[in-house]
Amino acid sequence: MIGDGASSNICRHLDPNAVHVVTGASRSMGLQFVKSLLQSNSSHRSHPDSTIIACCRDPLHATALWDFINDLSDKEKDRIKVQKLDVTSDEDIQNLASYIQNNTNGRVDALYNVAGVLGDGQMTAGPEKNISQFNRSWFQSQMDTNAISPMMISAALVPFMKASRKEMKEQSRASSVIVNMSARVG
Repeated sequence: MIGDGASSNICRHLDPNAVHVVTGASRSMGLQFVKSLLQSNSSHRSHPDSTIIACCRDPLHATALWDFINDLSDKEKDRIKVQKLDVTSDEDIQNLASYIQNNTNGRVDALYNVAGVLGDGQMTAGPEKNISQFNRSWFQSQMDTNAISPMMISAALVPFMKASRKEMKEQSRASSVIVNMSARVG
């Protein structure tokens, strides 16, 4: 965490200009983070005017995310910006950074690296279930998605997370935070 813990967390949640980026937002844990940031009764809640950038590999087929968004009020819908992000694509990571530069005044207050894969990415178990099925390409794809990609996204967004102490005092801006999440099985 870049900051001083609890006091930064409180300031971030009270800041109407805060920007939260959630990867893997199409379903599961990522979608739950989007929901928690939006809901006023959550311990992870954010200011009712803050922005949530919900990133997913294939926005057109992110059914659970769109079902959730479509049930929201217009004000809540306006807070969520859906962006394409295949975490293994350097081009998509750069496009996300460009979007942030051009649409959030170059600001990110919280990055939730939640996207991940288990098995072949198609909801079937991979070689982790049977040692005789181990192969190098499977391990490399798992490491790329689950370990390397969150670091590449973090590296691309850190420039938007830095604020001088003077800026933080003038804007009531808290220090930024990076949260790297993984399911136990990942």
